Amino acid sequence: EELRDYVLFVANTGMRVGEAMNVRFCDVEIDTDKEAKQDFLKIRNILGKRGRAGVCKSFYGAVTPFKRCVERRSLTLENYSQSEQPIFDAYHRDMFREVLTAAKLYQTKDRPPRKRDLMSLRHTYICFALTYGTSVWEVGENCRTGVPMIQKHYAKYLNILDSKTINRRNYNVAAAED
Repeated sequence: EELRDYVLFVANTGMRVGEAMNVRFCDVEIDTDKEAKQDFLKIRNILGKRGRAGVCKSFYGAVTPFKRCVERRSLTLENYSQSEQPIFDAYHRDMFREVLTAAKLYQTKDRPPRKRDLMSLRHTYICFALTYGTSVWEVGENCRTGVPMIQKHYAKYLNILDSKTINRRNYNVAAAED
């Protein structure tokens, strides 16, 4: 159960494997997208390779696995924010590899084949965000990485240039958020 929730959490937040393992319940807030009328996670104080910094806003799919983690730890939605426990107890690399191998998904069909692992989930998040039309800059900010890194390692598999976005005539400036 924890592996399933870990996979869904990482694939819907774009966090690095180490960052996800360091997330504590007190770092997570469930917020609501008023337009879409759906909940998402806002994760603060992300401890990663550059220290403790950054904010991550998840896809909507991260909320349900997070709620299951809260329940599994005998916490409630009212008191989880006081807990400094990490959300995930175990590092599930080996079990994830076994699942991928059993499903015949461990290696890609590329030439030469590449191996899939937990880091592939971050790749999935970034590719989905770009495919959904999120700007490369916004994806980089949310994933705590630079635009050149996204272009070199993630977006090279996508054809994300769309004539509609290049030839756009009306520009919307997003309102500043906290």
